Amino acid sequence: MLVTRTLYAVAASVSAFLIANGAFAQTAAAPPPFPLEMFKALQAMPGSAPAPQDEDSCKASAVASWRPDSQPAVDWSKPAVQLAADLIHPVTADEAAASAKLAAVTAAPVSLAEAARFTGVSQARLQAAKPNAKPYLVRSVYPVPKPTLGVTWYGDMLEVAAEGEGCAPFRNTPLLVLLDRPPAGVFVGVSAGH
Repeated sequence: MLVTRTLYAVAASVSAFLIANGAFAQTAAAPPPFPLEMFKALQAMPGSAPAPQDEDSCKASAVASWRPDSQPAVDWSKPAVQLAADLIHPVTADEAAASAKLAAVTAAPVSLAEAARFTGVSQARLQAAKPNAKPYLVRSVYPVPKPTLGVTWYGDMLEVAAEGEGCAPFRNTPLLVLLDRPPAGVFVGVSAGH
């Protein structure tokens, strides 16, 4: 998600610069090109690297059910507060039981003993990461077997993002996070490309 947003912001800046400097004629019949199309056009120029495949080319691999078309409303203008890496743990054991806890909800509190069992991380280490935090299972969708994970608060909403290179089938995967409060909802983000 972060990579996609960053690329879009860069493309929008390049587009604005090129338009401001007369690179594209602006008429009612021909609006300025969409930034992604501009990137593709620039990459097609002689001497450019081949165009990378983006997540759109991976859609045939599958869309996991935990990443529905309609997601909870998130106020993206709220300050983003990213969780530290030691508060995010992949579920490595008894994934079926962890997934079952998320069958009807996007986040589920679990005991410290369950958290240790699901992750293989000791209870002492989990407690030491953030003493007043509580363990929660949250929904995530992995685009590849070992994605880059990010968990970010936007107000009382939580964004769980997984990014990876390649086009493996997207897979619902529970994730354990240590939180200081329960989330009002979880926005599941996933991005894959080459």
